[in-house]
Amino acid sequence: MLLYYFGLKTAFLFGLVKTFAKFEPLQKHWLFVAFVYTLGVAALSWVFLMAPQQVPTWTRSLEVTLGLNVGLISPKMTQGQAAWRAWEIWLVETLALSSLYFGLMAKFSEGLMFWVLLLSGLLLVIF
Repeated sequence: MLLYYFGLKTAFLFGLVKTFAKFEPLQKHWLFVAFVYTLGVAALSWVFLMAPQQVPTWTRSLEVTLGLNVGLISPKMTQGQAAWRAWEIWLVETLALSSLYFGLMAKFSEGLMFWVLLLSGLLLVIF
């Protein structure tokens, strides 16, 4: 199941990057493209990670720790409620990283830095 998730996430990102690099107006609206990517990742993660579980669990400890330290996740929450909140924190992190990624792609649309950024998109997919 995770193989399909990461495959679709990779295809979605590089489809957006191809369209982003091809059309000049999209390069001016990189924040919108980052938002579209985050919405796509939210839909994919909902279908493949969150919806199939009876009681959702979130296995990434970074979001749970961050949520507990900032106060977004209360120790009194049930496991399902904490998992939902950690998933929402992860989506905000994804929006921030994809905004940084597409902002840099808009700035460096040619040359060696473009190819370095293109390959670093795989790190965004793994995140």
